[in-house]
Amino acid sequence: MELLDSDMIKFVNASGETSLKYDESPTLMLKLGGNSKEAAKLLTNTVKVICKENNNKSFRFAESEEEKFELWNARKVALWSTINYGKQKIDEDVQLWTTDVAVPISKLCTSLQETKEAINKAGFYSSIVGHAGDGNYHAFILYKNTPEEYEKAKQVVQGMIDRAIAADGTVTGEHGVGYGKRDYLVEESGEDAVSLMRKIKFSLDPNRILNPDKVFKIDPNEPEEESH
Repeated sequence: MELLDSDMIKFVNASGETSLKYDESPTLMLKLGGNSKEAAKLLTNTVKVICKENNNKSFRFAESEEEKFELWNARKVALWSTINYGKQKIDEDVQLWTTDVAVPISKLCTSLQETKEAINKAGFYSSIVGHAGDGNYHAFILYKNTPEEYEKAKQVVQGMIDRAIAADGTVTGEHGVGYGKRDYLVEESGEDAVSLMRKIKFSLDPNRILNPDKVFKIDPNEPEEESH
């Protein structure tokens, strides 16, 4: 079950990457199946009823391979459509901050709404796509290539992460912890858990040569380097 917010649909339509034009509304895309055509049809009808009960705007069903490709192509071109939109609306040197978090499904709607509001308040063009079935979503934030815009985008992402942790979620669902999120891992799991991870790594990598400092600092007391 994939989610595309209304801005993502807008960017896809503007890109011309798809032959179809989509309603510029928050959109859920679902792949449904069963052990027979009858079972799949029954499941589809059940989902259609649930969507109607929750005031969906429209329900489109694709059965042929061509129809399936057209519908899912919007999700596949999401990233490039966002970048191209930024180049048109901001400038050719537009920067893209792409990040993700995951939260319990029961808290997904609230987390999405709060993140979207924070991005809009900061004045950024952005789009959101998500794997709604497991509470994981990605934000694509477009910003000008200036230190000020970078810092503002960084604060928006920090808020997104803080809210995810507060909702009993995780700082990243798929992108992984690297230089950019290793400090957030401490916020999520605590010093003791990260210290245990470090000991396990040292037992497998005694020479400390395999991706050092990527998920956590090899030396936790090492001072932070200034970034420019």
